[in-house]
Amino acid sequence: MASCQQNVSKIDEVVMKRDTLITQFSDSSYFSDIRSMYYYRDNIYLTDYQRSQIIKLNKSGEVIKCLSEKGMGPGEMQGASDLFVKEDSIFVINDFKQCLELFSNSKHLKSIMIPSQTRMATGTRFAYYNNTLYLSSASERNSIVAICQHDNTFKHLGKLIDFGSLTKSKIC
Repeated sequence: MASCQQNVSKIDEVVMKRDTLITQFSDSSYFSDIRSMYYYRDNIYLTDYQRSQIIKLNKSGEVIKCLSEKGMGPGEMQGASDLFVKEDSIFVINDFKQCLELFSNSKHLKSIMIPSQTRMATGTRFAYYNNTLYLSSASERNSIVAICQHDNTFKHLGKLIDFGSLTKSKIC
């Protein structure tokens, strides 16, 4: 444990225990490279980067469904990294294609191309408000990309302030 405060007299200790361990599919194959996890309505959604799949599990850890597979065609991915779930829409960053893939709970709906000046990196965060998807993705000048759900238009928001090092740079 670490604290920025000098006068910390006591830090509470939290004891954690393992609840559920998921290492293997029912066909005896293994997860290989989980990059993102999202819990929504008693389901767990994972992205397996190596498999290029979205894996939907129930709260007991049993596989309900796998979406996508490795490839370059519609609905296929090369590197499923971060994901966000809203209602029955599943948004996943497809690293190789540098786009967002939109799935319903059962199938691929469309690919949303990301403007070339936008950097999509592992650890991208998502928010959804008023039919707009917001991604924490930096361009040379901005820190957030807003994608309107109705017409897939993009807006770059936020201002980057460069302090000369990654540890001191600030996003406003």
